[in-house]
Amino acid sequence: MLTGEWFMQLSFNIFSMTLFLGAVDGNDVEGYFRGYEMHYDRFIFKHWYVSANPGYYNDEYNHTALDEGLENKTLPIGTGIGYTRNHLFGIKHFYLNFSIPVRYYFNHIEETKLGETTIRPHVIVNNMWLFLGYKF
Repeated sequence: MLTGEWFMQLSFNIFSMTLFLGAVDGNDVEGYFRGYEMHYDRFIFKHWYVSANPGYYNDEYNHTALDEGLENKTLPIGTGIGYTRNHLFGIKHFYLNFSIPVRYYFNHIEETKLGETTIRPHVIVNNMWLFLGYKF
């Protein structure tokens, strides 16, 4: 079933982690990220897959000491590579998914200064995602 078939899945993530590498250069800035995506995955070798990802993102950055902030809403589109594994630790439907997507923001974030801190540009954005979840 895994090799060569397109599929969609509904899952509940009990743990997720995103690594934003270098989005902010400096201190005293809090960030908030909310994203909704659809993933179309194509398995290429055993547990490895490539994906296409359209979605909606809302990025917010606020300075903790000054009354300055930045909010950006955009429709991104991207692609990526990932690895998934089902039945972790012998628990049926418990799964791991690790992916490295790269996305293009249609509504870019330009380089912005909040106090002494720089919000780096967001045009082409890469992340690393780690999900532990339960499929139902």
